[in-house]
Amino acid sequence: QTIIIARLWHMAKRWLDEDEFLEWLRRLARQWGSQKALALHLEISDPYLSDVLNGRRAPSERLLEKLGGERVVGYRVPPVDDVA
Repeated sequence: QTIIIARLWHMAKRWLDEDEFLEWLRRLARQWGSQKALALHLEISDPYLSDVLNGRRAPSERLLEKLGGERVVGYRVPPVDDVA
């Protein structure tokens, strides 16, 4: 599963899964007053931001960089004893 690190305005970076990242991004849009205002601030198109917010497109590396975040891919596995 993809994990995204995102910087919150008042907190240090923390790990977010995809759903948490999308909620964080929605909160950020609300803080800017609208999705359109956030897109303008980030210098991205409003339709692209809409696609990201609705899970139709993954956030680009450029967008994550503008947000102060990054995509980190890892593996989550059960304890070894549970596999055998």
